[in-house]
Amino acid sequence: MRPISTLVPDSIRKQLAGDATLGAGNFLAFALANSPAPDSPILTLEKPLRTFFGWEGALLSLNQLDQLSSVYARWYRSRGVEAGDPVGVYLDDGIEYLIHYLALTQLGAIGV
Repeated sequence: MRPISTLVPDSIRKQLAGDATLGAGNFLAFALANSPAPDSPILTLEKPLRTFFGWEGALLSLNQLDQLSSVYARWYRSRGVEAGDPVGVYLDDGIEYLIHYLALTQLGAIGV
């Protein structure tokens, strides 16, 4: 059985490259909307990610990134973070920076 390709066809990539509404704050939504396999792993982590709410894994799909960042966004919002707020993020190297970035941009906040 051949693995499912997670690559977006060139025609769609060219279309996205010319879309002026695509940016850092909404790229995940565009990726999810255009992915041929949003549940297939796209990231293999060197060491498993362990979240503050007990999830653990070493493979991440676009849908998992979206779900994780949404949980983190709710956590930030519950602590009063709002659009435009600068939020200091200091972590070990790894995927958590991306997850926090995605969570903060969902809120319109700024990771610093």
